[in-house]
Amino acid sequence: LKEQVERCAEFFRRIGIRKGEVVTVQLPNRIEFPIVFFSLELIGAIANKVNPDFRSRELEYILKFSGSRAFVCPKEFKNFDYVAMAKSLRKTVPGLDHLIVAGGAVEDTHDLDGGLRDTPAIQQEHRVKLDADEIFRMAFTSGTTGDPKCVLHSFNTTLYAAELLNRDMEVTEYDVMLVYLPVGLNWGYLCLLQTILAGCRAVLLERFSSSAALEAIAAERVTYI
Repeated sequence: LKEQVERCAEFFRRIGIRKGEVVTVQLPNRIEFPIVFFSLELIGAIANKVNPDFRSRELEYILKFSGSRAFVCPKEFKNFDYVAMAKSLRKTVPGLDHLIVAGGAVEDTHDLDGGLRDTPAIQQEHRVKLDADEIFRMAFTSGTTGDPKCVLHSFNTTLYAAELLNRDMEVTEYDVMLVYLPVGLNWGYLCLLQTILAGCRAVLLERFSSSAALEAIAAERVTYI
């Protein structure tokens, strides 16, 4: 994971993403999410994670409100064409300069898979040092009672929450956590972060079903849900 994060950070740096710029990440529970999300910290960019179920109406509002410079999405998920939506949003959202696609090269976009394959790890001199109180991520609410609300988080407001959860749940490096809630929402993201802080293992469940969950629990010896 560390190697891929460092490659991703250099890839983003080379395509022109800079410190303080917002990158909206709409990825399902796949390994690309932690790779992209944690890589943005190394270049000082702000990660804005959003629900994979959001469509043009919610995303146009979020991209404009957040001032997003880049948008990361899957090529396809749940039989939906995210690339077509992303290209239409680029026409209506000022300043959205970069479309980055996971899952295969697409014309007129940046290929995340190719970037991770061909780009070397970011060098020490290009890493950005952020203060613990600086904003490093955005979290938008679900929007069930109106437009989604934007919540800003620093490392101090984020890491402490995961540390408390790990303390109270007594998570150790030997645990295995099943992450079935969307990592693009706060609870799924915090579950993922818990595994990073504890040094244990995350099992990402892309789509929830009871049978898939039971199979993963048995096969991966899951200890926490």
